[in-house]
Amino acid sequence: MRVWFVAYLAWLLSLPGNQMTLPALGLVAGVASLAGVPVSMVMAEVAARRGRRPVIVGICLVSVATCLALAAPAGGPIGIVLPLLILVQITSFADVGALAGGAVAAADPAQRGAALALYALAGVNRHGIRTPFLG
Repeated sequence: MRVWFVAYLAWLLSLPGNQMTLPALGLVAGVASLAGVPVSMVMAEVAARRGRRPVIVGICLVSVATCLALAAPAGGPIGIVLPLLILVQITSFADVGALAGGAVAAADPAQRGAALALYALAGVNRHGIRTPFLG
């Protein structure tokens, strides 16, 4: 959903009864994404202290529940859908910190920088390859 934020928001605002004055939609999407960064850092710390598996599973369940909550009122009132859309942006970042921290923690201490670089490269390439085919 992250990549469709602006398009979805533009569609939502075009529906009757959903007029709302907002800054540029890309700016709204960017701010919503940036709100996920501290959540990602907090979740990485929580995962390190409480165990990665249960924290990641919990984050994923919250993320799925948020996506389902967003799907239910799709095309509905902007006052309901916009906060859910922003929450989807935030929850989509929440697991990144815990997953990256786990990848680094599992690596040989002498190779942790390389492990993080490979993890990041795999994520970027996955999105770069997928996007032309799936949008």
